Amino acid sequence: GEGETSEKKTVKKEDIHAVLEETEILKMLRDQAAQQDQKLDELHQRLERELHVMEEHFEEMFDKIHNTEESLERNLGKIEEKVFGSVQEIAKKSSEQHGSWKLPFFLLICVICGVSFAFYRMYQKATRHTHYL
Repeated sequence: GEGETSEKKTVKKEDIHAVLEETEILKMLRDQAAQQDQKLDELHQRLERELHVMEEHFEEMFDKIHNTEESLERNLGKIEEKVFGSVQEIAKKSSEQHGSWKLPFFLLICVICGVSFAFYRMYQKATRHTHYL
């Protein structure tokens, strides 16, 4: 009977050591898991902060782009008004000047006709006297 008890005690000691070792291994695994969870939490928080910073940065960029776009549209409108005004002004001057060539041309035609008529009359007078010769 005593041999059995001593064997049982040894088995129990081995079992206790196995349980203690498993407990140490489990404790170490739990510690590592807790450390990994903490690292993951820290990483998650860091990523959340970086994502928030990026979102703010993008919002600022979009606001700047929107403001720039509005400014460009205003400037383009001003340029269009200036160009359209200039084109209208040029068209107005052109239409005013368009009629201004007619009077000098008409006067030139009148002068040419008058000179031609005068020369014709002089020619007729000159040729009238040649008939009698």
